[in-house]
Amino acid sequence: MTLMLFLFDSWNPCFKFLHLYLPADLCGPCPWGWQRLNSKCYYISKHGKLHWDDSKQYCSKHRAHLVIINSEEEKNFINKHIASDYWIGLYREAWMRAWTWVDNTPLGENRFWQKGQPGNLYYYSKECVISNAAGWKKESCYSDSFWVCETEALIF
Repeated sequence: MTLMLFLFDSWNPCFKFLHLYLPADLCGPCPWGWQRLNSKCYYISKHGKLHWDDSKQYCSKHRAHLVIINSEEEKNFINKHIASDYWIGLYREAWMRAWTWVDNTPLGENRFWQKGQPGNLYYYSKECVISNAAGWKKESCYSDSFWVCETEALIF
């Protein structure tokens, strides 16, 4: 932010007082109330629980998606901020064997499943994934849980 203000100052003297109207705490890399890790911002719900589809819709309304966990660092960061089960962006459609992320990429490596998970596949309904400190477990998408949204951080 300081570099950006310096560039504006040298470009046009009208921007000299920009920092008075856009302080850094209002113009940060993540929306207010979101947590940042590297180049991502995370909204960690703490008040109220939703079904998986409603959680997904909440994230979409905030220009984000349910979290896609790509690393142990990311998983640990989220677990540090939430003490209970939370929806992640991983699901399996009814009649399908493959687990898919909300961005339509396949699961790939399964290293975060809890012991015994994902277990038997139930072909009659969509299944979604909840995460907690112990790892991932499949759950009915109609269960209520907290959720985590993810979006790109605004980095200059």
